[in-house]
Amino acid sequence: MDTFDRYLDFVAPRLPAELIGPAALTVIRRAAAHLPGALAFGTYGFEVPLGRPEPEADFLVSLCRERDGPALLADASPGSGWDPALLADRRWRDLHDFGAAWAAPGGGPLTALDDVWLELDLRERPEGLPAPSLFFDPQRDARGQGAGLPADVLAARLAAAHRCAAGWPLTPAVAACLNRVLAVAPLRRHLFQVGFMLAREAGGVRLVAAVPSAEDLLETLAACGWPGDAVAARDLAQTAFAVADTVALHLDVGESVAPVLGLEIVFEARREPRREPRWAVLLDGLVAGGLCTPGKRAGMLAYAGYDTSAASGLPFPPSLAAAAAARGPGVISMWVRKLFHVKLVSRPDRALEAKGYLSVTHHWHEVDPFVLALTLPPAVRPGAAPPAEPGSPRPT
Repeated sequence: MDTFDRYLDFVAPRLPAELIGPAALTVIRRAAAHLPGALAFGTYGFEVPLGRPEPEADFLVSLCRERDGPALLADASPGSGWDPALLADRRWRDLHDFGAAWAAPGGGPLTALDDVWLELDLRERPEGLPAPSLFFDPQRDARGQGAGLPADVLAARLAAAHRCAAGWPLTPAVAACLNRVLAVAPLRRHLFQVGFMLAREAGGVRLVAAVPSAEDLLETLAACGWPGDAVAARDLAQTAFAVADTVALHLDVGESVAPVLGLEIVFEARREPRREPRWAVLLDGLVAGGLCTPGKRAGMLAYAGYDTSAASGLPFPPSLAAAAAARGPGVISMWVRKLFHVKLVSRPDRALEAKGYLSVTHHWHEVDPFVLALTLPPAVRPGAAPPAEPGSPRPT
């Protein structure tokens, strides 16, 4: 079976041990073995708590329309790559139903979605495979058309999506609170992601929206009825806006708006740290504030880079081997690692927390065959002698 865990081997040697240690990688591999290998051909990633010394991480995978994501998510057949045992969990069955609604012809409530993310909280449940939280952009379709849906249309779309993903409708109290929040024009206008926290007992809906300034953030929070500490929110916003190109607000909506506040700090080009000095500035500030350990700082700054699949010397799993053969020797399989963003999370009952988000994206890259030969390990370069059999003399 062509399962996701086989593709982790191409990037595992490059994962800084300060961020994802051997035990954490074992947990991630165990989870990935339940998932189809086709998911590795998009973007996936890791969520790392920066203030904790333990090298542990949660796991995220994405499905997108241009890579047949709807059909892949909908397909629960034995040959699909999804572990059939997942169907014993109602939440995973509902997730496949969400995929079927996404893939449905004729224009249902989900057919305009471009991509979907699944987040697995492995740190809280290292055994088995927990139900994922599901994230998607409800206002952007595959043609790149942006926000602008009226509040009632957007609310209806989210209600329909939740019914598909969770298997049950939003309660009247949650729906009413969500409608009130979506009526706040600045939040709705800049909303770019919605999450259903299917794995968490509290459930609810997470809204993620860009905010232009600290002042806009505070005004939006007040208009949404956020019950948290406004002074703490202002201080957190000023910290974020001091370095970021973009700041995104995370707001949790249940029967009321939760006092939790999350802020994403994003550098738009997502350049690697050697080309984006603000990564070091941000992480230094987090270390000084006790929100990041020195080891996690070092790991974050060392993470970005890229490698070819061939340079690993590993055998290609079936799907990768078939795709590479179809493209020919002038196109190489490449894994690109980037720092995605940092999120600050404020809760009334906990200390401020910082999390780092790391991405891996697969690319097919055209390259001159001569240059390609130089990137391969000597044993697999064109014209190289085959490896010696065990016990046989090595060539001199």
